[in-house]
Amino acid sequence: MDLKGKKLILSSASPRRKELLEGLGLDFTIDTGTSFIEQYAPGTPLEQIPALMAEGKSEGFHRQLADDEILLTSDTMVYCDGVVMGKPHSRDEAISMLHHLSGRVHHVTTAITLRDSHHKITVSDTAYVHFKTLSDNLLCRQFQAFRQGRSIRHTGVDRIYRNHQNRGFVLHHNGASGSPCI
Repeated sequence: MDLKGKKLILSSASPRRKELLEGLGLDFTIDTGTSFIEQYAPGTPLEQIPALMAEGKSEGFHRQLADDEILLTSDTMVYCDGVVMGKPHSRDEAISMLHHLSGRVHHVTTAITLRDSHHKITVSDTAYVHFKTLSDNLLCRQFQAFRQGRSIRHTGVDRIYRNHQNRGFVLHHNGASGSPCI
């Protein structure tokens, strides 16, 4: 799929995805309209879910694509010991999630779907991240900046992934980037 002469549409409200595309120097617009409902069948292998979600978001896009448009959809999922770790909605949920990840290896799988009016491709990658054992003191320091009304992903949890060299949390990682990509 050639981007030359095409208009790229990011179908995501994620500030991180927007920041990543801007960092690549790509021109794009954002259009989040979709009819897709994020759900999957029980027993679906966890590593396959992000690809299914990215494809569903693409297929559920609210309008037909013009011949000069390419749509980018994405999904990221963190899971540990067979448990899907959703987005925390409070400081307490984030700390509970980090306690669960403490001292363990967890998986961060990201999938993207690129689609134009004639083609579709979905790719995914999994990073394996091994957290150190996290003390309560370290977790409290990480979330001191949390303020009511701000997304927890932008105060603590996301920062850990964005700075995977954070010596307070990560022992080691492997994968294409070691952190959620798009």
